[in-house]
This record gives sequence, structure tokens and C-alpha cells, in this order.
Amino acid sequence: MRCAEAARLPETGEQTGAVITSEMIRSYLETLSRRGRSRNTVQMYGAKLRAFYHYLPSDKRVGPDTLSAWRGALLEAGYSPAP
Repeated sequence: MRCAEAARLPETGEQTGAVITSEMIRSYLETLSRRGRSRNTVQMYGAKLRAFYHYLPSDKRVGPDTLSAWRGALLEAGYSPAP
């Protein structure tokens, strides 16, 4: 997902949405491990979550348009939706 990392959301003065932290990602991945997900699954989720985290603006806030913008960046980078 390196190509998608180059396309970033514009930073706005808005303060809507949820802030994502690296601690939240780590905690989620640990929860997946405790629930018996395979090591490969946890690693794959981790890689994708870290790519999304780096895509976010500097305040790491997920706003109303963040996911559609992320999807667009992935499509522009050559990724395609799963069937």
C-alpha cells in the first residue's frame, strides 16, 4: 500500500470524527491474537491498519469522508475491491 500512502487527506480545521492511535491498533491486534486468529492473519491486519494509520492526516482523525477517500486512494494505486 505504499502508493496509497502518498495520497493524503487534506488537513482541515474540522474536529469531527474519531482519533486513531497506534496504541489502539496494537490493542486490537493483541485482541485478535487472544481470540485465536492465526499469526499470518494478525500480521496482515497489522500491515493494513498501519498503512491506513499513515494515510491519515497528522491529527490521526477519521472523519466522515476518510474511508471513501482511502478507498479512492487505493483504487488509484491499482488495488481492486474483493468480489
